[in-house]
Amino acid sequence: MKPNLVFVHGFLGSPMEWLPVINYLDEFNCVPISFPKLHRYDVQSLADSIYEYTRSLGKSHFIGYSLGGRILLELYSKRPEFFSSLTLESVNPGIKTNEERKSRLDSDLKWAMLLHENPDRFYIEWYQQPIFGFDKDHRVAYRAMVQERIKHHLPIYPKLLVDSSPATNPNHWQIIGEIGIPTLFLAGERDQKYRDIAERIGAQNPKIAIKIMDSAGHNGHFEKPQNYAQLLKGFINSLN
Repeated sequence: MKPNLVFVHGFLGSPMEWLPVINYLDEFNCVPISFPKLHRYDVQSLADSIYEYTRSLGKSHFIGYSLGGRILLELYSKRPEFFSSLTLESVNPGIKTNEERKSRLDSDLKWAMLLHENPDRFYIEWYQQPIFGFDKDHRVAYRAMVQERIKHHLPIYPKLLVDSSPATNPNHWQIIGEIGIPTLFLAGERDQKYRDIAERIGAQNPKIAIKIMDSAGHNGHFEKPQNYAQLLKGFINSLN
């Protein structure tokens, strides 16, 4: 029986974005999932819905990008027995101080308003943020990302952005320190913010494997699907 790999996308994502990675993972049962329609999109509600959707699979390897990774940390805090391993790509485990939370919430509310009023402008400006690493040498990847997101735009996105904001959801840095399953953390070479987070995670829990993806920004699985699949495959196969 093939091992189960469950993929959870991030904010603005869709299950389809994992297909270029899955194409290189024939030896696994790959299950990319989407967020269901909910009254609230906080990480607790999203984690509960993902559990209900995937519980029939049994124990699985979970892979989460950005918001998807935060959801999986919440799910792990409730159902650790459900995990064979955990891969976190470009994930911030949480915000620690009230001052940082207020600043982040103010920022997310402004982004949500722009997304509601002018989605096309939002997507252009969102992916110009430094974490995505789309400098003048990566214009093709930038245009591809913007067009992909516009194509899959949904009216729920402003609410999802606010409800799932790190400003109003649990801080899971303690879980990072205590996590008891094989865990891989991935960050892009061009994403300095999450390279710094990777360093903090490695210092807090040396058992977590840290990998920096060459020539990638915040969304390595979109930019470098083959390299991403190789890293994932190598990590999971090393557990046998």
